[in-house]
Amino acid sequence: ADRFAAPAVDRWNLAEYNVYADGGTAMVLSTDGGFARVLSTVTVADNSLEGIARGDEPFRPSPGAPIDLTARTAAYELTADGKQADLRTGRLIARARHQALADAGAEPCEIARVVTGSTGLFEHGWHWHHLLGVEESLTTWAYGRTTGHIGAGDWTAGLDWLLRTGALDVGDKVLLFGGGAGYSLTAAVVQITALPQWPNPDREH
Repeated sequence: ADRFAAPAVDRWNLAEYNVYADGGTAMVLSTDGGFARVLSTVTVADNSLEGIARGDEPFRPSPGAPIDLTARTAAYELTADGKQADLRTGRLIARARHQALADAGAEPCEIARVVTGSTGLFEHGWHWHHLLGVEESLTTWAYGRTTGHIGAGDWTAGLDWLLRTGALDVGDKVLLFGGGAGYSLTAAVVQITALPQWPNPDREH
């Protein structure tokens, strides 16, 4: 669960291109079965990019002032090459995607849908699907644009949305892809083995 609360956080202006939303999700992993099988997971990181989210502020246990990620990134770029940072980020994204698919024994064309972070469109309309080499319609952007970024919950909520809207079928492989400060990226490939039976919300208990 994440709660982006004032005064430490202004959810509307915390970072460019993003709106942050409160939310909580849960996912149960089991060795006894379920509706999907985890085929691979991979986490990659490039710590040279850590300053993008910290700027020139010192490490401390809690923020001393309201968090402004846009200002922090601007401070980072005063002492770093922004284009090189973009290139390093792009390489990291490609590495995580490639490794997750390779470990799952899956080709890019076998991925039915992609769950991405619920972040806004970047400058000039760029988004995750461009970086991952898939069509926007295959991602969860249509859902994420209505919720805002709920932190780590984007994965679970996005997969839930795909299942509830009938976008997935048994046998489909799904790539879950997300990133975080540090700079780190985690990718996972899951295969749908059964369609969950959702409770009927109109049924009386």
